[in-house]
Amino acid sequence: MISLIIPTYNERPCIAAVVDQAAAALAASGESFEIIVVDDSSPDGTGAEVQRLQAEGRAWLRLISRPRDLSTAVVTGWSQARGDLLACMDADFQHPPATLTAMVRRQRDADADVVIASRYAGAAHTGAAALRRVLTGAASAAAGLLLPGVLTGLTDPMSGFFLFRRSAVDLSALRPRGYKLLIEILARCRPPRVSEVPFTFARRQAGRSKAGAGVATQFLRQLLSLAAATGELRKMFRFGLVGLSGVVVNFAAFAAMRHWDAPLAPAAALAAALAIANNFAGNETFTFRAAAQADPGARAVVRRFFRFFAFSLIGLGLNTAAVAMLTPAIGWAPALTLGIGLASGWNFAANATLTWPAPAASRIRPRNAAVLAPEPLRMAAK
Repeated sequence: MISLIIPTYNERPCIAAVVDQAAAALAASGESFEIIVVDDSSPDGTGAEVQRLQAEGRAWLRLISRPRDLSTAVVTGWSQARGDLLACMDADFQHPPATLTAMVRRQRDADADVVIASRYAGAAHTGAAALRRVLTGAASAAAGLLLPGVLTGLTDPMSGFFLFRRSAVDLSALRPRGYKLLIEILARCRPPRVSEVPFTFARRQAGRSKAGAGVATQFLRQLLSLAAATGELRKMFRFGLVGLSGVVVNFAAFAAMRHWDAPLAPAAALAAALAIANNFAGNETFTFRAAAQADPGARAVVRRFFRFFAFSLIGLGLNTAAVAMLTPAIGWAPALTLGIGLASGWNFAANATLTWPAPAASRIRPRNAAVLAPEPLRMAAK
């Protein structure tokens, strides 16, 4: 059985159309299903509208009414669901209900633990407003920096449209404190087989965003909590310590060679090379020791060194470019600080993802499935 959770707050104009189209898509998958609307005491009568739909004979429709707390609405629904597959989607038609058919079939065909409806996989695209695209991109970049070992290989870890096998996710382990439940599941439960299905994300056809001014702060707190729980924050701290040791090696080596009257350019180059070698050794044996031990052998070590060296050069380029572009506007000290931060973030994320990757979940690549756009909103007759 599939249990689909639809959280609502002031969704009366579109709830009938959403649940009916979702029911049609789930029925087309050939599986039994239920749809649970979790309504946070909507003052517009969304709950009463769902009760009207139930009275018309929609036996697959359930309603949970409760005080407003959108961050836990979906988990509340899952905890009372009966299905072996659990799913969630929004009620404003930004998530096209027809995509559910492809998601369920992908789960069964690929035996996936999680299937994500992605705005960026394959031929998918997003019709969201420019500001939302920017904010989503910033959130994805922050998640990639703080959770590099968790999100490797996924195109849309910020999606709010997904389903998963109940047996693969421990609901009691989730600590929802925002609206990004998928990243919570991926980080805390580490489901081993994850797949994506492309879809077109459109502007909402009814209602308005429920996100408030504190969403960004809440999301950052969630990421930091997940980074601490998964050990990624510890790796970042160790990576920083190793980097500081490299600074000491660089300065000491350069000062020693200048003391011995070595030419300026060769001294600087050799000091930098020694610092890079020091940093590689530190990360190999301290920061990412478990990942290095999982891939032993001289060839693997050499491969990791050259990757680390290449990423270090790119980080140096990012630092230099930031200083050059920002110094005229904000001064050299702030520009240098931002450049170092940018280079450090790049170096950690790139190396944690590609040089010393943690054993990752199996990412089942999306096939060339049809990309489904939202159907036109059809209001139910009153």
